[in-house]
Amino acid sequence: MQGQANTPYLEKSRSSPKNATKIGVFREYFTMKSQQTYDRLSAFDYDDEKIPAYKDLHIEGPFKYQDNSVYLGQFKDNKKHGRGKCAYKNGGLYEGEWKDD
Repeated sequence: MQGQANTPYLEKSRSSPKNATKIGVFREYFTMKSQQTYDRLSAFDYDDEKIPAYKDLHIEGPFKYQDNSVYLGQFKDNKKHGRGKCAYKNGGLYEGEWKDD
């Protein structure tokens, strides 16, 4: 099953990072390697009922950081916190849980 290409996100960020810039569609910033990895992943489960601590955290972004990594996911106190995905310049892709990052 392919990962979802256009994950919905909020137009106005509620808890955005100070060292990143909000950009357009997450997938547009993939390298060839990260695209191949993303295509092999199944859709990430963002079911709020499974982890109640993340229930009030909204999916925001995507944001591009100074190191050219791109993150789409939940934030708390302007830090990556909760569920999200990050594509790195070297083609790496992480999708999972974040804590105060």
